[in-house]
Amino acid sequence: MQGDVNMAVIEVPRQIVPRHVRITDVPGFENTGYTELSQRPLRVIGAHGYTQRSGVQLWTADEAAAYRMAAYEEWFCPMTSTVSLYRAQEIRNALMQAEEEERVYRVTPRIRMKRSLEHKFRDNSVKAILPRTAELYREYLKRRGYNSVIIDMPETLNELLSNESLVAVRAVGFGDANGLLNIISADTNNHESGRARGTFELPPQK
Repeated sequence: MQGDVNMAVIEVPRQIVPRHVRITDVPGFENTGYTELSQRPLRVIGAHGYTQRSGVQLWTADEAAAYRMAAYEEWFCPMTSTVSLYRAQEIRNALMQAEEEERVYRVTPRIRMKRSLEHKFRDNSVKAILPRTAELYREYLKRRGYNSVIIDMPETLNELLSNESLVAVRAVGFGDANGLLNIISADTNNHESGRARGTFELPPQK
């Protein structure tokens, strides 16, 4: 009779794919899976924690815009992983790649910027936030009856731009409490909240 054999059992965790939807009518996002929306608004840290518990990343501003355009009429302001930086000369090296990709826009001391939708965006103010969907979102807003897009800046913008030692980071969101879709908030901080959704890459459809 054979002697006892010690066997090591190694558990291999099964890869769990979160419940998700796939959008197919916004070019470039066909292979992006969108997880379920958080049941309540979350602050920045909570939003990242909500999606990380499912093993996915918090959606970017581009991904949130694509989801909204894909006939999902969500009026609320989403919390995204896209951030705006103010007074960032000290970390210029970290921004070089973003500058090459035209994702950096240098603001002037104005609290609110208004851009007409009648023509393509003439500067990079919107493209810096929505590098993949700026023009698509412009057309979407025009179809919804808007004639401009408004970018909200921090109320302390003058202070932020004058303080050489300060770097302020703000999460980017869409919309406001009144359900206006043409508001892009570049001033969402950890004391404000928004709805969170995760995204991850899906295999191409056959």
